[in-house]
Amino acid sequence: MMGSYFPKPMANGICTHQIALELKKKGYDVHLICFKKSGDLREDSYDGIKIHRVKMRLFFKMLFYSENIINTWMGKCIYKIAMIINKIKKIMYLFFYPMTSPILIYRYYKLAKKLHEENYFDMIISVYNPLESLIAGALIKRKFKDIKFAIYVLDSLTNNGGTKYAPKKWTENKGWQWEKRIYKDADIIFNMKCHEEHHKKERYDKYREKMKIVDIPLFNSFNLDVKQDCNFFSKDSTHLLYAGSLDIEGRNPKYLCDAFIEISNRCNVKLHFYSRGSCENMIIKYQENSQYRIVRHGYVDRDVLLKAISSADILISIGNKESDMIPSKIFEYIYTGKPIIHFYKRKNDSSITYYKHYPKALLINENDDFLTNVNKISNFINSKQKKLSIDNLKEFYIQNTPQYTVSFINEILQKK
Repeated sequence: MMGSYFPKPMANGICTHQIALELKKKGYDVHLICFKKSGDLREDSYDGIKIHRVKMRLFFKMLFYSENIINTWMGKCIYKIAMIINKIKKIMYLFFYPMTSPILIYRYYKLAKKLHEENYFDMIISVYNPLESLIAGALIKRKFKDIKFAIYVLDSLTNNGGTKYAPKKWTENKGWQWEKRIYKDADIIFNMKCHEEHHKKERYDKYREKMKIVDIPLFNSFNLDVKQDCNFFSKDSTHLLYAGSLDIEGRNPKYLCDAFIEISNRCNVKLHFYSRGSCENMIIKYQENSQYRIVRHGYVDRDVLLKAISSADILISIGNKESDMIPSKIFEYIYTGKPIIHFYKRKNDSSITYYKHYPKALLINENDDFLTNVNKISNFINSKQKKLSIDNLKEFYIQNTPQYTVSFINEILQKK
């Protein structure tokens, strides 16, 4: 059970899909419950994974719809209304943070119960985010004692750096209350490596035997299946590409865009954003001010995105301002062997450890002198960096393969 899935998945959907595919390779019959977006079928399949969809919150419906028309007055209006609705819901359920939709718990539970009674599942895996998925999974476990219950925590409940309106200590305490309720029902708990130090706290000792440290499972060969489209980008420019979510508070592209405009006066380059989040209107303004040397593509189908990544010359990533969470896209980037420019604001940025083992990465600290950074980036672009063979990198990134995570799932399923 999870949130947004194919054909337009968010980061958690992309990661979950790799785990599902690996389980399928192992011979397991895999069913997946996710959000139903406009135009999606209630029952479907993708790459052999059986998909079952539930009605999602009005907020998400409005958000996904507005993303397609964000450059119109109606799109901007719908987006703002969606944000207001989300804030109201958060206030209404403040005591239960970060849960905001009891009805979504019921929808997940009802469908999961029906599917289990038809298929007799050996394991149910609940993916966070959203929290409602974890709660529904725990309820299924309490109803059917023989089923194994796994929690796959791609986004931390307690190590999220706080929010714009709530301090870190408060959000951590609320998340810890939910962890205590749900962890006791789990047979296995997967936490990401970027949160490993956080989970060494004494309070987690009671769950230590259940907990496994894994990593974003996107260092995988599926990128190689996408053939470069020679006509995807014009050949008269060097094409830089950013893919993923953006956030004004946590992952802001302003520095990148300002630097790019300066660089574009020296180099024949274009910067492409395949993005979603609270910065889309900002990117539209930069697009206009740069005479379309900055190009906004928005939220696109997964197949289109992979073609774009495969066809780009240089890939761009931006670190999180506060959180220890890893931008999942960096492992897809690394697997391509392409040159990468990473922008970060803090010295302990969670991506740096991974990029230091990648010879084709340029790390740009946004706190350094602006013109010095512009010169570094310009030189990097002009050096005509070539693709890198990743064969020598596989040992370091072994935890970033889906096979690594699935080995733990397979082990617990084999215990009868």
